[in-house]
Amino acid sequence: MKRKIVDRPSGFEIAASLESFTSEYAYSGSPKTEAFYRNQLGTLRDYLARAGLTLLGDVTADTIRLYLKEQSRSTYVRRGQSEPRTLARSTLIQRYAAARTFFQWCVDEGRLDVSPMVNVKRPKEEHRIREALDREQFRILVQNAAAGPGWIGLRDKAILLLLLDTGARASELLGMGERCIDWRAGQVVLHGKGSKDRVMDLAPETRRAIRAYLQHPKRPKLPGDPVWVTLRRRAMGYGALNAMIHAMEGYAGLDTRVTPHRFRHTFAAEFTRANLGNVKATKERLGHSKIATTERYIESLGGGYGLGESFKTPAASWGIT
Repeated sequence: MKRKIVDRPSGFEIAASLESFTSEYAYSGSPKTEAFYRNQLGTLRDYLARAGLTLLGDVTADTIRLYLKEQSRSTYVRRGQSEPRTLARSTLIQRYAAARTFFQWCVDEGRLDVSPMVNVKRPKEEHRIREALDREQFRILVQNAAAGPGWIGLRDKAILLLLLDTGARASELLGMGERCIDWRAGQVVLHGKGSKDRVMDLAPETRRAIRAYLQHPKRPKLPGDPVWVTLRRRAMGYGALNAMIHAMEGYAGLDTRVTPHRFRHTFAAEFTRANLGNVKATKERLGHSKIATTERYIESLGGGYGLGESFKTPAASWGIT
């Protein structure tokens, strides 16, 4: 009797498809985005390999559910600690989102007819409150930043004011060139995720701080005119930015962790409060693609939608000088 030949649902290999997908970000996305997908999808690749799956069409909704279940129970040990920890819910959601994006790309590329993620529910988020800085905490941070020597003190103060005033992501701040600032209009162009630019207003205090820093005679000038530079005459990177803000936290003697993203939380809460609870306006200024994302963001901050009657940036509202 002849053996019946059954066509496989998809003859495309998982490993090759994953490599093609992540390689797109090497030239069409930011290095950070590429690294995110390589990291998140690396765990999926390893899981599918252990399960003996090599072709895209072998992956089903149940495969993904079992993968997410395994991830929810996996543990790791932080550097310098001995106690194992389970993955944060936010990390599990990132695993899900990366897999969903990958398989939808496979559909768009004609490698799959239907994504196995279609009937897989998104993991539930933790309902935790993200903390924003209050006015006094920010004032102390700026005061300590401004006490730094020469142009370094001017730089650090300008960075804190810009982060508060615009809600910029770290990548958007670090990607600024001098051409991004429109002094006449009092605005800055931020290059956001997905190559989406947005124009943000700057309070007079923020403009003065940036101008004072840029005009300092000893500030290094580098090719490409990056705005933020270091003592080593290099464009500032994530490590230097995080170290600077962590140092400011220590100098200020704050009993709370301060990160670049903490200023984004603060912007979201203060901007919404100061502008009649206009969540749509907050969405545009945060650069979110969906208003539901902004609503969850504000809710997670524990902030109401505010009462105010005028359109203000946080730095202008707080009167930081």
